Amino acid sequence: MGTIIGSLWLLYGIILLNYYMIFQNVVGLTLSLCQLVLLLLYPGGQDNSDKDARKKKD
Repeated sequence: MGTIIGSLWLLYGIILLNYYMIFQNVVGLTLSLCQLVLLLLYPGGQDNSDKDARKKKD
């Protein structure tokens, strides 16, 4: 969601030729894209902490 909003704000900054808005949205969009890449590389799996707690009780 942040990537889409960031890209729309970047487009708006380009239309206005506002370099401050362009710069901050390029930074934000880059960080959002890095976050998406990391999410694709390391998807969240099942949380095993409950299983470990049950094993320790037994």
